[in-house]
Amino acid sequence: MNVAVLGNGAECAAAIESLHTAGHVVTHAGPDAYEGCHHVADHHEALAHGVTDVLLVSYGPLIEADALARARFYNIHNALLPRFRGFHGLVWSIINGESEVGFTLHAVNDEIDGGPIHHQRRLVLGASETIIDVRARIAAAIRSDVGMAFTRIAAGVLPRAQNTAEATMVARRRADDGAIDWQWSAGRVHNLVRALTPPLYPGAFTLWRGEPLVVRRATLLPNPPFIATPGRIVNLVGDAAWVMCGDRMLQLDELEYAGRVGAARGFFTTVGARFGT
Repeated sequence: MNVAVLGNGAECAAAIESLHTAGHVVTHAGPDAYEGCHHVADHHEALAHGVTDVLLVSYGPLIEADALARARFYNIHNALLPRFRGFHGLVWSIINGESEVGFTLHAVNDEIDGGPIHHQRRLVLGASETIIDVRARIAAAIRSDVGMAFTRIAAGVLPRAQNTAEATMVARRRADDGAIDWQWSAGRVHNLVRALTPPLYPGAFTLWRGEPLVVRRATLLPNPPFIATPGRIVNLVGDAAWVMCGDRMLQLDELEYAGRVGAARGFFTTVGARFGT
């Protein structure tokens, strides 16, 4: 099967490798350049070259109705459809505390991430896994699965329709959506930190001394309830700092502040600092 692949990142490279391994031919690719593929800037240029099957992987532009009429488009979505349709589905899955994540290969139609499903891989999400860990596992699953999924497509195996009654939509995230509300539970703050781990993402942040402080790594503690003002540093243990959340303490392991990255303990000389101001 001849396929054009449009997108970027590790998942896109994994899809191209998987297609080659399964005996398919990736004729065109872009906007990143990939060895052995004719470079195209976008789906308009791919269509101008006469391609009839196009795989999208982390490709931002929406596909117009006239383009859908000219070729078959497929999309790899980093979430378990029909839930988490839309932008940043994997980020929202982790923030939401999901126990499973994964990717979905689906046909593209006039609904956002609403086309029928050709293949889906589910992965158990570890309680301490960050989005960097999860994206590496998803890329490995794409490398393993996508080529054979396209072999089934080429053989005429039909996709299954999504259950729209179970569908949820998620919005595009912006950097300021990473602001931490210390009134939240420790679990929710921890999920936000895991979902926005630098350097792939800008990081969950708070204010300290009027400047943004990014929480790069944190650990959820099995500690008992503690009485303190949310956002207050209440303990310094080893290289870590414990901060009060809405229900209990969260351990801060690595921070970024004023251009410096390091162990949380190194930013504080004593307990009592309060974030958010």
